[in-house]
Amino acid sequence: MSYILTRSLDARHVIRARMASLPAMYAPLVKAFSSSTPSRAQPVSIRATPEERASGRLSEQNLETAVRHVRKDGLVVVQDVVEHEILDKLNEKMVQDALELRSRGANSPFNYNKGNLQQDPPPVERFFFPQIFTNPIATQITSAVLGPRPKLTFCSGNSAMPPVAGAAPERQPVHSDADFAHPDHAFALVVNVPLIEMNPKNGSTEVWLGTHDGFGLEAQEGLHGERASGRITESLLETRRRTDPPSQPVIPKGSIIIRDLRLWHAGMPNHTDDVRVMLAMIHFAPWYRNQMKLELAEEIKPLVEQSKELDIRVDWRQDKSNSLIWPRKLAGNHGSQTCRLRKLKCDEGMPIRHQRITSAQKETTNAAEETISSFEHEEALCSLRNEQVAQLFEHYLQVLALWYDLNDLDCTFARLVSREAQKSQLLLNAILAFAAMHKCRTGQSSLKELGHGYHNRCLRLLIELQQSDEAVSNGTALVTTCLLRSYEILAEEKDPNCHLFGAFSLLPDLTSTLPTKPLLLAGLWNYLREDITFALINEYPLKTNIGNVRLIASRDDDYANQITLLLARVINTVFLDGEDDGFRLDSEVKQWHASLPFQPYHEMSQDQGFSRILFLHNSHVAALQYYHVAMMLLNKDCASDFELDHHARTICSLALSSRSDAVMVANG
Repeated sequence: MSYILTRSLDARHVIRARMASLPAMYAPLVKAFSSSTPSRAQPVSIRATPEERASGRLSEQNLETAVRHVRKDGLVVVQDVVEHEILDKLNEKMVQDALELRSRGANSPFNYNKGNLQQDPPPVERFFFPQIFTNPIATQITSAVLGPRPKLTFCSGNSAMPPVAGAAPERQPVHSDADFAHPDHAFALVVNVPLIEMNPKNGSTEVWLGTHDGFGLEAQEGLHGERASGRITESLLETRRRTDPPSQPVIPKGSIIIRDLRLWHAGMPNHTDDVRVMLAMIHFAPWYRNQMKLELAEEIKPLVEQSKELDIRVDWRQDKSNSLIWPRKLAGNHGSQTCRLRKLKCDEGMPIRHQRITSAQKETTNAAEETISSFEHEEALCSLRNEQVAQLFEHYLQVLALWYDLNDLDCTFARLVSREAQKSQLLLNAILAFAAMHKCRTGQSSLKELGHGYHNRCLRLLIELQQSDEAVSNGTALVTTCLLRSYEILAEEKDPNCHLFGAFSLLPDLTSTLPTKPLLLAGLWNYLREDITFALINEYPLKTNIGNVRLIASRDDDYANQITLLLARVINTVFLDGEDDGFRLDSEVKQWHASLPFQPYHEMSQDQGFSRILFLHNSHVAALQYYHVAMMLLNKDCASDFELDHHARTICSLALSSRSDAVMVANG
């Protein structure tokens, strides 16, 4: 569902204004697309423009490319992001320190072998460059994948050392840094910044693209906490190598690398005479709990506080001479809270979500959860006794929920979501944020700050969720994020897409079956329709992986959801140049149309302008619109202008004839 039209006082006027320039409305649908599926032999690399580097933000198109390949390949490179001058300053210092560290022999902080050092950057002001450590473009990408304001709690580096006389160069075993129980979707991204060009000669990291998805602890050897844990089994490596071999990419100086923490990789030997330093900052999803913190000199605090897009967790150290900070860091005594990522044994500081809980603790936890749930229920009911809150809630029920229930005869958003919101502060705040912002955009500007307040409170509640929480498994979190997606479109002049990307991690697996839980299913259909709209506007494949899931139609709204799945597959096929699938999908779409149990009850053609086409239910209208969009995409290269014009005019005629705001909003 798209909500662009709601920015106007009357959606119908916007539709009619768009109809005055019909070709402009459907031009994106008939444009030829020439993108192809990227090879996994080398990572995808994006070159930032001077304007993007100056503003600290990628264009929407480049951001979409970056996010897509982080999700698909587990890694993306963005070139021309960091100025060479500051890289040189930091590199000079860290090379000196690396040589000092190696001179300490057995006491050096080796990482798997003596050719790789785990080396922290100097945590002091003169070497703290925000363009490196809190780079806004890196944060823009990680926020789009993980959710708004990810947590930066880890900062270190890997130094590939030059060979020494009498010692053969060594490589690391292929491993994953996620050597502990973790979610099966993105929860942490590593931002790597090489201080010089990285290439196979100086030890560019070997990466196994795509291995971040579908492999867990069963693929690893070595117990958590061991120095060499996370190693990938040889049998899996051999199998993977036959179809998707690894690569050692060349990474130009000034680039940043965004890598999924789960991705298989290995440090490689440095065959040159120069130390090769690569920094690593880890951004964790705002909802993922861990207790790690950075240790920085307090003199850096003003620089850190300038970064509003990152939640940077720091233990500040007061020592102008650095005697408390730098010598301890240089010695490699890394502390318990970073031990896991540095392959050191430790029993402290594990993420809260992975700590063991005794039976007594479970009973206490369950009792606390019941108390919290009861309190939340009472708080929600208390809020609804407020007249202004009740008016916003009523506005949602009478106006906004209808948009979400366009293809849902059960009216899940109007009935079930509103009922659950009386027990859930998470849902209630999302509803109130959306309703307040919609009223603000349609005449009551005084409600803007109120909408922001509800939105911020809802975000805090979302951040506190864990993957095991019922709100995640039953679809409450996904529905909440769908509502917040509508809010952000109305709240911002330029669509930030934060909640569109954030909801991705909450989607159920669609490899074979649809979810059965009502909230989860309703949230899925709404997210998928929004994903379709975003893909059409930006001419990209969907973020949603719909797999081979099929839906058997037993009632009218099932047909609307069937064509939603078909259109999703059509978009992916067309935008990825899947010609063979195109012929099959063309047949499936036509079969779907021939099987429809409903037809318009009134139709009057017009020689000029738009026809009048009336259906019994708005889901019929939405279904036929998706059908005509699919036909335009599938036949863009072979259909005549007359045929394409027919499909486009029918889409517009259906919208105008319906006299339904829900249909018109869906056409935004």
